[in-house]
Amino acid sequence: MIFVVEITSAQEVLINDGNYFLQQYSKKYFKNIKNQKSITDTLVLPFFEDFSNSYVYPSETQWLDKFVFINNDFGIDNISYNVATFDAINEYGLIYPNLSSSGSKIADYLTSFPINLDYSPADSIYFSFFYQSAGNGNEPEIRDSIVLQFYNIEHEWVSIWHKAGGISMNKFQLVMIPITNPNFLFNGFQFRFYNYASISSNDQLSWKSNCDIWNLDYLKLDKNRTKNDTVMVDIAFIKNFNSLLKDYESVPAKHYANYPNKTELIKDSVNFIVKNNCIETYGISRDFYIYNTYTSDLLLDYSNDNENIFAQTTLNYKKQIDNCEFIIDNDADSAKFTLLGNISARDTTDPAYTRWNDTIRYYQYFENYYAYDDGSAEMGYGVVGKNSKLAYKFTPLIGDTLKGVYMYFNHVVDGSNLKYFYLTIWNDINGYPGDVIHEIEGVKPKNSEFNQFVFYPLDTLIYLDTTFYIGWRKTTNDVLNIGYDKNRNTTGKIFFNAEGFWDHSINSGALMIRPAFGKVPKNISVNNIETSFSNFNIYPNPTSDYININIEDNFQNIEIYDINGRLLLNSRTSKNINISNLNSGIYCAKVISNTKNYNIQKFVIIK
Repeated sequence: MIFVVEITSAQEVLINDGNYFLQQYSKKYFKNIKNQKSITDTLVLPFFEDFSNSYVYPSETQWLDKFVFINNDFGIDNISYNVATFDAINEYGLIYPNLSSSGSKIADYLTSFPINLDYSPADSIYFSFFYQSAGNGNEPEIRDSIVLQFYNIEHEWVSIWHKAGGISMNKFQLVMIPITNPNFLFNGFQFRFYNYASISSNDQLSWKSNCDIWNLDYLKLDKNRTKNDTVMVDIAFIKNFNSLLKDYESVPAKHYANYPNKTELIKDSVNFIVKNNCIETYGISRDFYIYNTYTSDLLLDYSNDNENIFAQTTLNYKKQIDNCEFIIDNDADSAKFTLLGNISARDTTDPAYTRWNDTIRYYQYFENYYAYDDGSAEMGYGVVGKNSKLAYKFTPLIGDTLKGVYMYFNHVVDGSNLKYFYLTIWNDINGYPGDVIHEIEGVKPKNSEFNQFVFYPLDTLIYLDTTFYIGWRKTTNDVLNIGYDKNRNTTGKIFFNAEGFWDHSINSGALMIRPAFGKVPKNISVNNIETSFSNFNIYPNPTSDYININIEDNFQNIEIYDINGRLLLNSRTSKNINISNLNSGIYCAKVISNTKNYNIQKFVIIK
């Protein structure tokens, strides 16, 4: 169900998002596969899929469609590395246009290639899989569900299993289905999953985005199985590495290269998160390498590290690394390093098709920005209330000139979060946002294209060498719905001001806001600040009792401020405003509109 909002305090909300990464990756992906030949050969048993060999979309060697999202973020305590996520967005990362508030409708499909299932019932064929509702995403409503269908010899899809929503799961549940009906035992059998999703009737459109999450993992179709064949002979990674930087996911290359004591910026360990799906304890060997992705130069080699892992357990092992330092030239604009991890189990007989989950890679980027997030937005974040403020705390490694900020705003229904705001930078006073250093009017969110985040340049270059805050001051009641990464934690870095004072966010996550220093890459989508402002007329001026606003636009409201910037009146319906209660002096009128940006106009009251 779209529009599921978690009210986390009096004025801040977490919102289920569209898929930022998928929106961008899909454009490149579908452009590149236009000339690829489709694979139509019938598959043979065993059929196995844990999605560890897929990236963003299901593998083209086993699946006919590209609707589900392959990821390592939405699942909790996966069976293996990566899951297939069913939700309310299509293969391009956008909300399905057919969804409504009147009932649930089909959203994602996952359809297998034809499979040779020309066997007899005596061959004891079972299909098994693991599913999880919600996980790190939004809980499906009770009216939303996930469905499994089989394709029979009469060319019909038959529903075999389904699960209704209404519950959040932090564990995966196994389903075992015997296939004994002769109508399914033929060469050309297929299976498919699909989910039902819905949107809300709530009128807060800027909150409506992706939700109704189902995760699927570890599918197996084979003969000579029994109902008790519930144990996987597999030891697998279930999560990737994180950044090796202590305080950030990424920092500018030049800032890191010119920092005097680089080793103090690096963590002293890396986490191996491995699950033993077997019923026996096994010894495993671990290898860990770091190398320069561009030059292949090896920086670190920790191999032949051994440990026992108990049956049916998940091991979170902190592997110590000593005196690690990334080698970057002082004038480099960017750098990229690969963290490579490998596990191998001694004396196991796990089949070869599970070997993809024995290796993981994490890419440590150094570009021109500071980032707390990992680039994947599982939810959205917003602050309720007009004139509310959001501030994100950063401390640069060295002094440099701030050029702008990368931001990702979620896609929502009808683009209703694309409203003007003031891009604002504050200094630090006693650990809180202090005085405004700079503020830009006429900034409006832009939905991303295939260029990573959208870049919002500053109209004035600002030199910063100490803690600062960057964010916005809103002009409407709409929630701007910035991307929110649930897999990273920036406790103490997010501040909001909805009632005249700053408060810490109580949530655990990271905003998709990245201040940029230095050179901006040419392929980055730039959202130029709107500098074209329209005018409107006020009459009579001077006045004593009322003013008229001469404007053709369908405005949202008109605000009256005193010369010190204090809001005095707010007219939402009329262009004729009674100002008889105001004293003599100079005042300002501001028009709030969704379609244009207006200059502030002054008028004089004489009593």
